[in-house]
Amino acid sequence: MKKKKALYTLLRRFAVGVLFDEASDSSILIAGEIIKFGVSFVMTTSDLKKQHGSHLKKLVQGSPKMFVPAAVYYAMNRLRTFTVCSQLKTLTTAGFSYLMLGRTFSSVRIRALLHLVCSVIVISEYAATHQHKSSKKSAEGGGSMSFIIGLLAVLTEVTLSGLISVYFEKVLKDDQNAVSVWDRNIQLAVFSFLLYFPSLHNDGYFKNWTAITLIISILGASGGLLVAFSMKYTDAIIKALATSGAIVLAATGGAIWLNGPFGIPVAVSSISVVVAIFTYVTDGKGFGSS
Repeated sequence: MKKKKALYTLLRRFAVGVLFDEASDSSILIAGEIIKFGVSFVMTTSDLKKQHGSHLKKLVQGSPKMFVPAAVYYAMNRLRTFTVCSQLKTLTTAGFSYLMLGRTFSSVRIRALLHLVCSVIVISEYAATHQHKSSKKSAEGGGSMSFIIGLLAVLTEVTLSGLISVYFEKVLKDDQNAVSVWDRNIQLAVFSFLLYFPSLHNDGYFKNWTAITLIISILGASGGLLVAFSMKYTDAIIKALATSGAIVLAATGGAIWLNGPFGIPVAVSSISVVVAIFTYVTDGKGFGSS
């Protein structure tokens, strides 16, 4: 999942920054949902043990639960983010895991998460300040009110991200209705399609698409499926750790293939991220420890 997300980020940067791809974000997102729906539909109907009539009824009756993540993901994609604050998603995910799921964390894991977030902030801020100096200057002229509005928007997005990740995990692990991950992805794709369709209609139906755009959509769809399975069989925090690891890979890949910014702060922080992930996963005990 980490490698897929990094590849998605690099391809998107390549398409926009090098090829000047003008395909709208809405069309890419909705294409990804269509692909997810198709794959999930094939997988859920291929199980011959299911009574398709009763299963379809159960699928429809249980679908309202997935409107919440679809709506929140839609809102998050509409919010503009500040580079530094947006990296706090890992901490909000951990906080909501504690509040909603009763999950506890050792002091070692808490330090690892703080260590991870600080390191990713350094990487993201370094990339932003060295790659977008012109946009930064224009943002500085926007006044304090614009800064406050932007800050409130990103803090809202960060909070929603943590909340919905834990909510999604809770829904996926709810086996009372025997609804599979494929079923949940079908429900999520339907609601997402309904929410994004007006934007697609305004931007044009797959206007300015290229082969790279199609590949990006496929990667986005596969990423959505991988996220669902990762939260079903692990938890939302592991998914957040994978996202942080993807930032490291994207920064390194961007420097190698796209002439992106890379310096000692990024190199040191990348090592720090790897150490923090290793520490969290092993709880400071190391692999093979009893």
